[in-house]
Amino acid sequence: MSRATAFNKPSVDNFFRILKDELVKHNVTADRLWNADESGLRVVVQKPGQIMAKLGQEQVGKTTSAEKGQTTTVMCAVNAVGIHLPPI
Repeated sequence: MSRATAFNKPSVDNFFRILKDELVKHNVTADRLWNADESGLRVVVQKPGQIMAKLGQEQVGKTTSAEKGQTTTVMCAVNAVGIHLPPI
Protein backbone atom coordinates (compact mmCIF):
# COMPACT_ATOMS: atom_id res chain seq x y z
CA MET A 1 0.00 0.00 0.00
CA SER A 2 2.81 2.41 0.82
CA ARG A 3 4.34 1.89 -2.64
CA ALA A 4 1.07 2.72 -4.33
CA THR A 5 0.51 5.88 -2.30
CA ALA A 6 4.14 7.06 -2.64
CA PHE A 7 4.04 6.76 -6.43
CA ASN A 8 2.85 10.25 -7.32
CA LYS A 9 4.12 13.11 -9.48
CA PRO A 10 5.91 15.11 -6.72
CA SER A 11 7.72 11.98 -5.44
CA VAL A 12 8.75 10.87 -8.94
CA ASP A 13 9.89 14.39 -9.87
CA ASN A 14 11.93 14.58 -6.66
CA PHE A 15 13.54 11.18 -7.34
CA PHE A 16 14.63 12.19 -10.85
CA ARG A 17 15.90 15.58 -9.61
CA ILE A 18 18.09 13.84 -7.01
CA LEU A 19 19.22 11.25 -9.58
CA LYS A 20 20.21 13.94 -12.07
CA ASP A 21 22.11 15.89 -9.39
CA GLU A 22 24.05 12.77 -8.35
CA LEU A 23 24.85 11.77 -11.94
CA VAL A 24 26.24 15.26 -12.64
CA LYS A 25 28.06 15.44 -9.28
CA HIS A 26 29.88 12.13 -9.87
CA ASN A 27 30.27 12.58 -13.64
CA VAL A 28 28.42 9.34 -14.43
CA THR A 29 28.17 8.71 -18.15
CA ALA A 30 25.68 6.37 -19.84
CA ASP A 31 28.25 3.61 -20.26
CA ARG A 32 28.70 3.53 -16.46
CA LEU A 33 24.98 3.46 -15.63
CA TRP A 34 23.80 -0.16 -15.27
CA ASN A 35 20.52 -1.84 -14.47
CA ALA A 36 20.40 -5.41 -13.19
CA ASP A 37 17.43 -7.66 -12.57
CA GLU A 38 16.99 -11.14 -11.22
CA SER A 39 14.23 -13.58 -12.01
CA GLY A 40 13.32 -16.92 -10.51
CA LEU A 41 12.61 -19.59 -13.13
CA ARG A 42 10.86 -22.83 -12.23
CA VAL A 43 12.64 -25.89 -13.54
CA VAL A 44 9.63 -28.20 -13.32
CA VAL A 45 6.93 -27.28 -15.82
CA GLN A 46 3.41 -28.10 -14.74
CA LYS A 47 0.32 -28.02 -16.85
CA PRO A 48 -1.94 -25.33 -15.40
CA GLY A 49 -5.28 -26.56 -14.12
CA GLN A 50 -8.58 -25.16 -15.27
CA ILE A 51 -9.71 -21.86 -13.78
CA MET A 52 -13.37 -20.93 -13.63
CA ALA A 53 -14.44 -17.27 -13.61
CA LYS A 54 -17.44 -15.14 -14.39
CA LEU A 55 -17.96 -14.33 -18.05
CA GLY A 56 -16.36 -10.99 -18.92
CA GLN A 57 -13.99 -10.89 -15.93
CA GLU A 58 -10.73 -9.36 -17.18
CA GLN A 59 -8.22 -10.48 -14.56
CA VAL A 60 -8.25 -14.12 -13.66
CA GLY A 61 -5.39 -15.78 -11.82
CA LYS A 62 -4.42 -18.80 -9.82
CA THR A 63 -1.83 -19.08 -7.06
CA THR A 64 0.29 -22.19 -6.91
CA SER A 65 2.62 -23.50 -4.26
CA ALA A 66 6.29 -22.66 -4.74
CA GLU A 67 7.30 -25.94 -3.11
CA LYS A 68 6.85 -28.02 -6.26
CA GLY A 69 10.00 -28.35 -8.34
CA GLN A 70 13.18 -26.29 -8.21
CA THR A 71 13.71 -22.61 -8.88
CA THR A 72 16.77 -21.33 -10.73
CA THR A 73 17.73 -17.69 -10.33
CA VAL A 74 18.89 -15.81 -13.44
CA MET A 75 20.44 -12.34 -13.35
CA CYS A 76 20.74 -10.02 -16.35
CA ALA A 77 22.41 -6.61 -16.61
CA VAL A 78 22.38 -3.88 -19.28
CA ASN A 79 23.80 -0.36 -19.31
CA ALA A 80 22.28 2.86 -20.59
CA VAL A 81 24.01 2.61 -23.99
CA GLY A 82 22.66 -0.91 -24.59
CA ILE A 83 25.67 -3.07 -23.73
CA HIS A 84 24.59 -6.22 -21.93
CA LEU A 85 26.36 -8.86 -19.89
CA PRO A 86 25.72 -12.55 -20.45
CA PRO A 87 23.04 -13.85 -18.05
CA ILE A 88 24.35 -15.54 -14.93
